[in-house]
Amino acid sequence: MPIRNMAAAYARLSLPQGYFDQAMVEALNTIRDAMTSHPYFVAGTDRLDTVLMEVTKGKVVAKLGAEGVYCVGIVNQGIGLALKIEDGSFRAIDPVVIQILKQLNYITDAEFEDLRHLWRPTLKNHRGDEIGHLEVAF
Repeated sequence: MPIRNMAAAYARLSLPQGYFDQAMVEALNTIRDAMTSHPYFVAGTDRLDTVLMEVTKGKVVAKLGAEGVYCVGIVNQGIGLALKIEDGSFRAIDPVVIQILKQLNYITDAEFEDLRHLWRPTLKNHRGDEIGHLEVAF
């Protein structure tokens, strides 16, 4: 599925009214509300999906995909974002997603502070020595 279609899918998940019949709207609202109310079941402990939905108190719905794909919906705004890390690596996803949400003002300063530990991850060598950090440059 093209990345733009995934962004559209998350836009519809975030606000399905006007795009589907009432039964589908109710189903999508139920799915979205289940994801944002119980984010641990979406991704597990200490994963960006979980932390992002917890920190924003359900104002963001998010899910990691395969091969460096990440999708976000801004709940009740009909906004969907999808990104793909070209090499398929996952290590850049957390900082990039958080930076995008921060730059577009989809998270507050307080929410950003709660996500900061995922925004600028420390890099370590094979011995466990700290050798730097990842930094988003855009």
